[in-house]
Amino acid sequence: MSIRDFRSKVNVNRLKVGDYIEIKISGVTDIIEVVRETSTRFVLKNKLYISKKSGRITEAGQTKLLKKHKNIFTIKYRIVTKEQFIEKQQNIEKKKMIKKIKPHLKHLSYDDILEIYSKIIDKVGVIWKGEDMRIVVAKDLEEAKKLARQHRGKYVISIEAEWGDLALEEPNVDLSLNHHGPRSNNICPAEVGIKRPYLIDNFKDKDKAYIISHLDADTIFGIMWLEGYLNPKDDTAKKLSEIVAYSDKNGYHKAAIEYEHLKNTDIGRKWLTIGYLFSRNNKVKTGDITTIFKNIVDATKIIIESKDIASSVIYQEAYYWNSKKTKNAKDSLVFVNDDMLVFKGKHFYCDNYNLFNEPKKVIIQYNTNTNSVLLSAYDKDTAVDLFGKKGVAGMLQDFFGDEAGGHTAIGGSPRNKYISEKDFDNFVQYIEKVIKDRGWIPY
Repeated sequence: MSIRDFRSKVNVNRLKVGDYIEIKISGVTDIIEVVRETSTRFVLKNKLYISKKSGRITEAGQTKLLKKHKNIFTIKYRIVTKEQFIEKQQNIEKKKMIKKIKPHLKHLSYDDILEIYSKIIDKVGVIWKGEDMRIVVAKDLEEAKKLARQHRGKYVISIEAEWGDLALEEPNVDLSLNHHGPRSNNICPAEVGIKRPYLIDNFKDKDKAYIISHLDADTIFGIMWLEGYLNPKDDTAKKLSEIVAYSDKNGYHKAAIEYEHLKNTDIGRKWLTIGYLFSRNNKVKTGDITTIFKNIVDATKIIIESKDIASSVIYQEAYYWNSKKTKNAKDSLVFVNDDMLVFKGKHFYCDNYNLFNEPKKVIIQYNTNTNSVLLSAYDKDTAVDLFGKKGVAGMLQDFFGDEAGGHTAIGGSPRNKYISEKDFDNFVQYIEKVIKDRGWIPY
């Protein structure tokens, strides 16, 4: 080991606590904060010391650097501003994200990816530090209220924090975006940037904590709007948000009909790709999921802003996934009669009404991935005709309890509650009897 040049020094007359020093050692650059000052030296965050007398790293620091870098040929210092330090950190994050996403989108050039992530960092760079925004999944209303109290000091927002007819609402939170059951007339979270853009400005640059009950496209798009990941002036983001909201309220099978004209367009391909993305992230446990959210947002932003989604690897995967859906549905079908289809499997099957010649009225699904039950009707009119004014939500609550529920035409068993296959089989028999009797509706 040898020291070729420790002669470089910093201008200590300009240096003060809170400044940053850019240290370049044999071509490797790091930016370190000055955290403390004594009568003889400045203390850096990495526990190196700058002598006030010489302006150089002290002998103990030189020994430490030699152990780390073996041979030091050059060492240079430069005092930088806080803004320059933040830019350096953002560039590090950019490189990490580019490295992560590039193998999956080979058609995009390095410059294309850099441009996309520049936009993300410019808008929400502060979030990538990991401490300013939190997203937490609560298992029930009591836990949600407790989490809201724990996050006082931040702006607490509940998005689809609903368990049947129960929901985390004001005054327990600063803003609620719940829209199931008795709140079904409220807007979908995904519509915030379209119907309530002023909310984005109201909560801009504020530290926020989101409390949710589950993770789906509607929830994610709502948070993306409020965090500034989506731009109200971006027509692609707005159209995809519209489709997400329509699908959430009416079902994917209805959205496929409503937006059939977009099937082979850029928007249609991006919607298919986002659907595939969320099918890969449909099992989320309770607790802090901020990191999971960021990973999904990385991919969603790339999809939305892609210049040529049709050529992307992820779209090809989505296209193949979609082509297999009918086969997967038929393989997972366990029961069928004139009125309903019953599935058991790890995929989403509640858009397969037309699996056979005539569309069925009802689909019941047991998700083996999440051990949960979904009940859906072809549309709201069918749900009310078969099950009464509360539709499928009434049936689910009658069988599984008050924390089950959803919309009139689609809903599920209680969030984060294990449902056995035996319970599911009993539920199927219950629904079969209700449909068969028709006249016996407990409402």
